[in-house]
Amino acid sequence: MSTSPSAPELVDAARRVTVAEVLELPALRRGLPEVLAGHAALERHVRWVHVLDVQDPSDLLRGGELVLSTGFGAGRDPKGQQRFVEALAKEGASGLVIELGWTFDKTVPRSLLDAADACQLPVIALHRQLRFVEVTEAIHGVLLDRQLSLLRRADELQDRFIEIVLGGEGATSVLADLSRLIGNPVVLEDHAQRLVELALHESGRESVLTAWEQHHRAEDRQDRTDADSAVAEVPVRGRAWGRLVALAVDSPIHQADRLAVDRAAIAVALDLLSEQSGPRLRARARGGLIAGLAHGRLEERDASRWAASLGFPRRHGSLLPAAAVWRTERWAERAETEQDAWDIVVDALPRTTASGRAVIAGTYGDGVLIALDMGNAERPSGQLERAASELRAMLERCGLPDDEVVLALGRPADSWSALGASLDRVVRAAAAARTSAPRPWQDARRGSIVDLLFGLRSSVEMVTFVREQLGPLLDERDARASELLRTLEIYLERGGRKAEAARALHLERQSLYGRLERIEKTLEAPLDDPDTLLGLHLAVRALRLMEADGERPRPLP
Repeated sequence: MSTSPSAPELVDAARRVTVAEVLELPALRRGLPEVLAGHAALERHVRWVHVLDVQDPSDLLRGGELVLSTGFGAGRDPKGQQRFVEALAKEGASGLVIELGWTFDKTVPRSLLDAADACQLPVIALHRQLRFVEVTEAIHGVLLDRQLSLLRRADELQDRFIEIVLGGEGATSVLADLSRLIGNPVVLEDHAQRLVELALHESGRESVLTAWEQHHRAEDRQDRTDADSAVAEVPVRGRAWGRLVALAVDSPIHQADRLAVDRAAIAVALDLLSEQSGPRLRARARGGLIAGLAHGRLEERDASRWAASLGFPRRHGSLLPAAAVWRTERWAERAETEQDAWDIVVDALPRTTASGRAVIAGTYGDGVLIALDMGNAERPSGQLERAASELRAMLERCGLPDDEVVLALGRPADSWSALGASLDRVVRAAAAARTSAPRPWQDARRGSIVDLLFGLRSSVEMVTFVREQLGPLLDERDARASELLRTLEIYLERGGRKAEAARALHLERQSLYGRLERIEKTLEAPLDDPDTLLGLHLAVRALRLMEADGERPRPLP
């Protein structure tokens, strides 16, 4: 991973002016400057000004200096002039200003100019004598003014970004604000160079991900230029957590943009000091992909590239959709909200199963959606059983037993786009199964009656149906009504087998018979009629699904 510039280095870089800008200063214009060589390099930055009249300038410059000279150091010997110019270029001088009338009368020798053109070193002749101290003060004044202005701007940006974090909006909002300020997309990547968060500007996700990949390839080849990107390390507790990368996709990257990226990285690091911020960002980056697929908003190529940026292999087999939701309220032991609890779990999940299958998981609403690489093998039912076992083992390693989480598996898909429709089905199947008896996994390859009831649970028709079927048994204030409702539920779950229902309720059979008689009388419904039993069973299942959402129909008046 490359090292990003420090804040002082960014300030030092941003306070420079170009040679062309220096030539427009009144203090230098009074000397009637004329560019004689190196015309193509006039945009070179001037970091400082140095008066130099020695024959060997080696080791006297730090780079970026505009050299003021009477020409004495260059001398009159053509070979000496060539050595002088080459030494300045080697030391990184940004240009050479020669005052005529001392060493050279009316012009600069052709031999010196030819050497300067060969080195792309700007040479400027002053046709009128100046006091070098005045030129130096004027240029240094501009540089210092820019530095002061830049420092003020840096402080303003840092206050702005930190205010976002302290206001509770977090790193995602910092990236979005930074992207708007610099007019370019911004990527937050972790220490393994995996995408964590992305803020777009004008270009689409695919273009930005392509630019990000090219950025890393250029870094690997060590030929990345500052014009392509601005990079800042994000340190957390003294360690390199990751980097903030601004990409020159929508507009050029300027020095002020680099300072903004540097200050934004500080705010992101502050947000990551929260114990849950890092897991939340990483989990929701994958959740963005999952949500995009589930909502049908992603094209195949875009989804494939996004998945690859999160570490999923580009070459994969069929994709198995899976979903997990909390069955109990024990998520509260992990975090303040269900989604925060899932963020922690998702961040801890391995990227592969025990057998090496690639996994990508992301938070989605109050649950988690999973895509599992099934490879290129056939899809017998045993494949699903083995995949479910591996996923369940991963969840258990994160401290989630069967009775705490519902796991649903759908039908494998041949592409990312086809996976999207399956993801929507499995998450609904998992949510619907929360009121069912715990089992290792739910088969969501085809719809079930529970899925149908779950989808209709909030409709006016379903609420009316439940109220009409269960009537007085819905009165929670009546302990006897609640007892009869529970008895009816167990009786229906056991398929009307009275002996099994009595054992499940820990009742004598005669006591169960008495309760069933009271239910028939209360509901005015014969329990030996198949249609009546079916209606009551559907109503009870729908009621439990409504209760899972915090709703319960009132009994009819």
